[in-house]
Amino acid sequence: MKYGVFLIVISIWLYTGCDTKKDLQPTPAVARIVGDDLKTWLESAPFENLWDPTKNGDGNYVITNVDQVFPFIGKYKNTTGSYKLTSPSHDFLYDKKTVVFKDPTYGESVFHGALFYDYEPLFLRSSMSEGSNIAFDGMNNLNQRYYASLQETKSAVITPSEKAILYWINSNNTLYLSGFYQKDQLALQFAFPFKDTVTSIQKIQEINKTMRLDISSWNSLTPSDLAINEEPISFWRDPFVGLYHEKFLPNLQLKLKDTDYTEIKKDKDGYDYAFAKAKFTSTIRIKTIPTALNNLDFTATMDDAGYEVIHTEYDDPVYLINDKKNSITAQTYFKNDQILEIHATIDVNDSNGRKELIEILEFIKIKKY
Repeated sequence: MKYGVFLIVISIWLYTGCDTKKDLQPTPAVARIVGDDLKTWLESAPFENLWDPTKNGDGNYVITNVDQVFPFIGKYKNTTGSYKLTSPSHDFLYDKKTVVFKDPTYGESVFHGALFYDYEPLFLRSSMSEGSNIAFDGMNNLNQRYYASLQETKSAVITPSEKAILYWINSNNTLYLSGFYQKDQLALQFAFPFKDTVTSIQKIQEINKTMRLDISSWNSLTPSDLAINEEPISFWRDPFVGLYHEKFLPNLQLKLKDTDYTEIKKDKDGYDYAFAKAKFTSTIRIKTIPTALNNLDFTATMDDAGYEVIHTEYDDPVYLINDKKNSITAQTYFKNDQILEIHATIDVNDSNGRKELIEILEFIKIKKY
């Protein structure tokens, strides 16, 4: 069964508040590509029958099931795995828009664009899902999910400031050819149902020209470039190591997989876990310490002591109780009346060691319940 895009008209109250959004300072490349308005640029895509799924012919606002039809659109992750467009805070995001075409040749095709204040590498997952919507699926199908699986093609070009990748996407019994492009502050994702190889390549090249992307690898696209890459390079990879497992789930996660630290089983010096680098003598050791303090009392005690504090991305304060040039001891409240202590040493020749360690502390994840 192929899922379409359906509408339910509803009446809603609109509230207009003060627009406090700061101005975007686009790079010259982004300004050239997008122009003055993100939505207008997306609407310039070379497809017919542009359809606004937020309004009907009478101008009434509506709810659509676009997220169910295209569960893979806009699901960007950053390096640490946060969903960049579903975060409670959008301070990093200037604008995002989605447009849908009901093209007579390709059917329902979608374009999604986002403008960020600063460049940060974004990633897609190899599989995604979206929950059901009561308005469309009813209470009987409340637990239904809509899935999409992605396969990277051999047309995958990644540089420090640019990504241009084509994917095959299977979703809702439809095979899509999809593109993901990131340049400076711009992220673009699109997908259209696959018809045949020649026509699809021509469409990619038309998108490339019409939308001023000027991606050289898409200009010279060949059928062999659409073959599946058996060793994909573009998908998000979990950078966290799980520790202190309970019922197969980690109570602590440290961002170590994207570093040169590896776990060592010996010479832990009384700590529960130890990690070291092969090329340097830099080490990280971790243990828990019993405490009679609860979380609030521990935080108050550490604040009163005047320790320097690092607030993690997940709002857990990490206190630097011993901060020297080549060693750091940090503590944070763990769980079950325990303090988590991390002791690290930094090799004098490990030029990036301190910066890397601070980042590890900033992204500590602790399971609270």
